[in-house]
Amino acid sequence: MKKIYFLLVAIAVMVIAAGCAKAESGDVTIQKNPDSDYEKTFDELALGELNEYTYHRPKDESLTGEIFVELYENGVKQENTTSLSFNWEEGGEQEGALGMGLIEHNQEEPSLLLYSPDGTLKSSKLQGTIWTDLSIRGWQDAVGGEELSLETGKEYILGAYTGSIGNEMSMYDLTDEEELEEMLNAHEFVLLFKIRLGENDQG
Repeated sequence: MKKIYFLLVAIAVMVIAAGCAKAESGDVTIQKNPDSDYEKTFDELALGELNEYTYHRPKDESLTGEIFVELYENGVKQENTTSLSFNWEEGGEQEGALGMGLIEHNQEEPSLLLYSPDGTLKSSKLQGTIWTDLSIRGWQDAVGGEELSLETGKEYILGAYTGSIGNEMSMYDLTDEEELEEMLNAHEFVLLFKIRLGENDQG
């Protein structure tokens, strides 16, 4: 009985310690928003694909951010990267949303939509791609329901939109470099949705 008691106390101490460490870390965190109104609107109106993420900045510090989409065709990174920058000014704890959308048009390449705390960007940079040749397409999350801590200066994959000329697609762990490379080479079309934070030197 004493062993069970001490085991429960030890587990409780570890859980509390982990929670304190997370709270004191002050990292910006991000996770998928399954209840996004924007996603629901896209689905209801059959506009295409949209994925939204919520962020939490616990510390009062000035940061810059960038969300961007890299295009790969047949495993080769293309030059037409689309990006949207934003600033988190000083002013205490902040929460908000950012995301990536594909507005689909009949028999045409989609428009790419990025939105962040600072605004929205609509781009037609997917014109001239092999989009119309794809027979199967789909979204893969890298974050999912988990909370991801973001460090300044590092790039993080939030998700990927993949397409294939064939009739099969597999799911991959996008946080694993080997599986990521395998996914890029296994699909004729890949959009990687990424985020990167930096320090605001103007503050």
